[in-house]
Amino acid sequence: MQTSGIKAALKLLAFGIAILTYFVISVPLYLYSKVARYHARKLMRHVLKFYCCLGLKIFNIKVTIDDPWQSIGLKGLIVSNHLSYLDILVIASYMPACFVTSIEVRKTFFLGQIVEAAGCLFVERRSRTNIENEISDVAGAINAGVEVLVFPEATSTNGENVIRFKRPLFNATIATSSVVKPITINYEKVNGETINTENRDRIFWYGDMDFFPHFWSFLKTNETIVSLTCSEPFYPRITDDKTTLASRAYDSVSQNYKNIGFTISQVEDSEVFSRYGTY
Repeated sequence: MQTSGIKAALKLLAFGIAILTYFVISVPLYLYSKVARYHARKLMRHVLKFYCCLGLKIFNIKVTIDDPWQSIGLKGLIVSNHLSYLDILVIASYMPACFVTSIEVRKTFFLGQIVEAAGCLFVERRSRTNIENEISDVAGAINAGVEVLVFPEATSTNGENVIRFKRPLFNATIATSSVVKPITINYEKVNGETINTENRDRIFWYGDMDFFPHFWSFLKTNETIVSLTCSEPFYPRITDDKTTLASRAYDSVSQNYKNIGFTISQVEDSEVFSRYGTY
């Protein structure tokens, strides 16, 4: 086995041990969530933070934080661009939050079990019929003092730009009069090289990529450098609707994003990059 393969195997072993202990701790909290849904999630997010910090060490991911607003102390809706499953490690290591993800991820073997144990909220992005219940669920978590993180692009992308934000879940901030906290993830380097169109697939997970082959390839990397930039948090104004909030958040996130390769035109809901469907 080549050196990179040995290192990858050792990382996988360490990660496997971490996941086992994660499940041991998380399963009782998951069962508790059947009785006290949001209180259990407040506890789960701290467990998630610990293991995300551990994951960063195992995978040798180094994160720099730029948060002049001290937004970590504000409770509300965190919104971010989305490039990889690694985004969860990066964000939750700094901001322990309850993640919103799709039913499709919940059904993905292994990945689905992890997000289930983490107390994620789930949405059916291909269906408009349940959206009011999903908004109510997010609002309920925020009202209970749980920070909620959503990736409004509704899919992970190839990094060429930040695609237009989906709007419905911004209604939860209007319903709760809670803060919107835009954050931007930029993967800066992998194995000492600046992220570009040639090496981005070592990190970015998008389109029809299979999880396990991609994860094994990622394990062979030596070091990943990533930055997390927090924009100024904002509260809904009396005249704001979901479209206005989505636009403000999009502008804040994309303003700090460094495009990989050429910049493509704004895509519509039903076009490329959609892993999870849209609403």
